[in-house]
This record gives sequence, structure tokens and C-alpha cells, in this order.
Amino acid sequence: MKNTLHIVFVGCAALPVCASGAPLDGGDAPVAISECTPSLGKSVKVTHELNAQGQYETTTTTPVGSGPKLKVTFTNERPDVAKEVRIALIEGNRVVQAVDDTGTFAKGASIRHTFPLSPSVSPLGLSQARCAVFYVKYANGAVWTH
Repeated sequence: MKNTLHIVFVGCAALPVCASGAPLDGGDAPVAISECTPSLGKSVKVTHELNAQGQYETTTTTPVGSGPKLKVTFTNERPDVAKEVRIALIEGNRVVQAVDDTGTFAKGASIRHTFPLSPSVSPLGLSQARCAVFYVKYANGAVWTH
């Protein structure tokens, strides 16, 4: 299964309110989120080495690709294969960031991905954050929006 990650930086007004394809009702989300964990995502390596003068030097490095992250686990609960799922990270009444996950998501399959967040997002301020599904597109062309 090949999945493609698309990061979408949006405000609440930019979330889809209508879509092409056969519309589904905007009732309960057909994709269930079981994990929504924002984190700093930074790992720091500290090394202490003896220099030529016999003194310890400390080197701190942060790996490439580090930064705020969002770990999400979701499950397609419809019998139709989902091809695209848009999930929004929400704090209070504001959308912090939305992420698109594209691939082939069969019913009952648990999908776990970690998405990079914008560098301007601080997970430390997201103690009450939650994730919500805003858009699902199915292989048969049907679209669900919230």
C-alpha cells in the first residue's frame, strides 16, 4: 500500500464545505480517530568528547526533519475504500492545521501516520487539542464532508 502525505495549512474558513462526487450526509464521520497526539518531535543528541587540551567539549545536534509533529491513528468504518482523508488539529474553536492523507484505506484497517506540523505550531500550547475528520473521498467517487 502506497500512501502519500500532503500537508495543508488552512484556516477554518478554507475547509471544504462542498465537494464533487456523490455527496454523503454530514452525519457522524465515517472515519474514526483513535489517536491524536501533537508533540515537539525534536530529538537532541548530546555528545561529550575530550579535546586535544584534555577538556571535554559538548556538542548538541538536532536531526534534520525534526520539528513539531502530529501523530494520528484512524480507521475507515465504511465498507467503501477511502482514498483521501482530511484531518484537522483543533484547539478550542480554531483549526490549528489540517493534514491530508491519501492512499488506499480499507474498512477496519488501522492507519497510523505522523505528520509534520508548521514550525509556528507549538504543541506545548495544545494540551486540549483534538482531531476531527473534515473530508473523506472514496474510490467510488463519493465524498463526505463535515
